[in-house]
Amino acid sequence: MTNMMTKTVGASAIDQSRGEQCAALWKHLITRHPAEGRYARATKLPYRWRELPALRLVVVQYVSFEADQVGVFMRGEKGIAPKAVEDRLLPYANALGKLLGRKLFPGSKYFFQATRAFRTKDPAQWDKMAEWLHNQANKYEDALFRVMKGRA
Repeated sequence: MTNMMTKTVGASAIDQSRGEQCAALWKHLITRHPAEGRYARATKLPYRWRELPALRLVVVQYVSFEADQVGVFMRGEKGIAPKAVEDRLLPYANALGKLLGRKLFPGSKYFFQATRAFRTKDPAQWDKMAEWLHNQANKYEDALFRVMKGRA
């Protein structure tokens, strides 16, 4: 059962139960895969970043409780415009696409996005969600370093 209390911050409302669900999922992911803890701590945000400073890129893991899905995608470091990231990734798009089985999705800010449907609010699904998120993020990080190392 979810508690739908909200708190107002400025003009927006934040669903406290959603934040608590996010934090619980990320704690679960880190408990199952302790190496995840070196990338980001468990927060109430619906996403986690794996920053790859050597490549000036980030692999993002996210959960959408509303859409019942989790996903992974690439983006630039904080403050970098999506178009600049797209321009940097474009020369590597074919090689990355082959390794990831995904497309760049030009004009987006969610590059090479992959998603998977789960019953996200069901903690019995969290082991499978954690496995998928961890394995996909590893795959993305590995592909980026294999294709772009020394060329970022």
